[in-house]
Formats: sequence, structure tokens, C-alpha cells
Amino acid sequence: MKKIKQGILTVLAMWMLAVAPLQAQKLNWVDRNQLTWDDFAGPMDQNSDFAAVTFWLLSYWYGGVDQNGKIENLQVKAQFEQDKSWVRKGKQEDRLLQHEQLHFDIAELWARKLRKSLKTQRFPTNNYKPAIEIIFNEHLEGCRAMQKQYDKESNHYFNKEKQLYWEGYIADAIAELASYAKD
Repeated sequence: MKKIKQGILTVLAMWMLAVAPLQAQKLNWVDRNQLTWDDFAGPMDQNSDFAAVTFWLLSYWYGGVDQNGKIENLQVKAQFEQDKSWVRKGKQEDRLLQHEQLHFDIAELWARKLRKSLKTQRFPTNNYKPAIEIIFNEHLEGCRAMQKQYDKESNHYFNKEKQLYWEGYIADAIAELASYAKD
């Protein structure tokens, strides 16, 4: 019996070691406000002209809809994907890091917008999944469009004036949705 327990504990420990790196590859925005260059652990795209790339993820979960049509057990996350995000060697400048940070911040802004939208709406109690999915997709597309607009207007951080504008704009927008910072 003792050997069986030891075997189970050994297998459990090995499984935990194998799973831990997978979980560490995504950073939640709420866990960390500032990225570092060490967070950019993904393989560099040799065909890219960019100095760095931030991969972000917007996701949601919920437990259903109650009798009043309100969503239950909602979780929305903006995450930074370490294993996909990368920076070129020799390009780790503070200005560039701030630019990449703002991509992550934009994802958090849209996570808050999604939380607000899902928490303030009433859904049909019998067929709510399509309605929720439509709202998520609208917010995901909004986030993607804003990411592109940010890169275009800031010229990928080379336009310092526009970069500063975007930093202030996103900080203010996130602050306005402070009540939707958590689920």
C-alpha cells in the first residue's frame, strides 16, 4: 500500500511539473501590469519586419443564464501569450516595450468592455449561447480593429506624439471601466 501511494505521488508530481510550464505561458493582465522583455519568450518570426510582436488573448467563460436572463459565473480574461510573443535581439528598447505593453492594455480595455456588456444585458433563458457568442465576437473584432489603428497611428511606436496620445487614451479608457476590472 505504501508503494502504491508513493507511486501515485510520484506520478502526480511529474504531472504537475509537466503542466506548470504550460500554465506559465500566459499572463493575466490583472496579475501583472507591466511586461518585461523576459516575458517575450516565443520564437522570432524570421520573415517579420517588426522588432517585437505581442500576442494577446481575449477569452470568456460562464456558467449559464439565470431565470432573469442574467449571465452567471462570468469570467473574462485578457492574457499575454509568452510562448508566442517575441522580440529581436538587440531591439529591447524601453520605448518599444511600452508600445508592446499598450497592445496588452488594449486587450484589457476590451475585456472590460466585454464584461460590462455581458453583465448588463439580459439574455433569453432558453437559447442564450448564440447571443453571447455574437457579443464576444463583436468585442473581439473591436479589439483587433483598435490594435491595428494603434499600430497605424503610432507608426509602430516611431511616431512619439501619437504613441503618447494612445498611452493617455487607453489609460483613461481603462480607468473609466474600473468597476469592470474583475468578474
